[in-house]
Amino acid sequence: MNTIGRYLRVSVVGGSHASHVGCIVDGIPPGIKIQYEEIERLILLRKPVAGLGTSRVEEDRPEIISGVKDGYTDGTPITILIRNSDIDSRPYIRLKDTPRPGHADYTAYLKYGERRDFRGGGIFSGRMTAPIVVAGGIAEGVLHLRGIRVVAHASCIGGVHAPEIRYEKLNSEDLKKLKDRIAGSRVRCHDRRASELMEKVILQVKKGKDSIGGTVSCAIIGVPGGIGDPFFDTIEGEISKWMFSIPGIKSVAFGSGSECPAMRGSEFNDPFEVKNGRIITSTNHSGGVLGGITTGMPIVFHVNVRPTSSIGIPQKSVNLKTQSPAIIRITGRHDPCIVPRAVPVVEACASLCILDTLLSAGYKFTGE
Repeated sequence: MNTIGRYLRVSVVGGSHASHVGCIVDGIPPGIKIQYEEIERLILLRKPVAGLGTSRVEEDRPEIISGVKDGYTDGTPITILIRNSDIDSRPYIRLKDTPRPGHADYTAYLKYGERRDFRGGGIFSGRMTAPIVVAGGIAEGVLHLRGIRVVAHASCIGGVHAPEIRYEKLNSEDLKKLKDRIAGSRVRCHDRRASELMEKVILQVKKGKDSIGGTVSCAIIGVPGGIGDPFFDTIEGEISKWMFSIPGIKSVAFGSGSECPAMRGSEFNDPFEVKNGRIITSTNHSGGVLGGITTGMPIVFHVNVRPTSSIGIPQKSVNLKTQSPAIIRITGRHDPCIVPRAVPVVEACASLCILDTLLSAGYKFTGE
């Protein structure tokens, strides 16, 4: 199915080389003012950076054709369309019968056969995330009504790690400055020195016609404690489902989840304390979640992004019709690293997931 969510339902439509990509968002309450600046911020973060990303340049001007009247939601499904204009399907036609390693070409063939849309990866393409960031911008505007903020950044590319952020120490002004630094980085990293090193890694693999992966870290700040359900509807499970809808995501870890196999309980456990009349934890190795339920601390998680599948190095494949061996060389326009462009997508999906969870739990969102 191409639909996700429980109360807030998001469906994607279109394809990488179709006339449009789009999504339908059902469940946003009526009377919510659309925060167009949030939408524009995420759209700009997703655009490729000259020299580091693909040369395919789409205008990405969203058309909201239903669900919004005079800048406010009207309670009906919000339909978002984005036109595809910079399309060249020739490299994909040439490889129609030889699946590209790392792509969904072969599994799409198994599921859809000759009727599949192979141009640019069809619905499996990262192009499908363009309308998702628009929907995420709408969701972030709704979350702001309850003081909830979401921020994502590139925390690792090719072994270069950015300094860790203590999200629980950030006030609203700190958070604004953090987002400004991320937006000002060509790789969407908050640290200037790490950004420079990450750029060098990307340019190096690009020169060798190869690709590189990395990690996007995300924090959801201001979510009240007690959100989520055991045993099968945990908040980690819901967030992970949204994250794995993003093309190229291969693993998700919460808090110190990647480091915990080498830690002791005395190191990993988060001690409780009272601060300003509120129970908090002095550390946040659990990522703001215990037993699948939020603690009230920032929800912190990390998604690992695979190296871009399309590379210029010759690779082994097979001909689907003759089942004979084949060597293919992928041409066309591709990002040597998709981590920077995944940053706003992770943020958008996190916003949509948390809004869906809160709406499902009965939380109300009204006013501007």
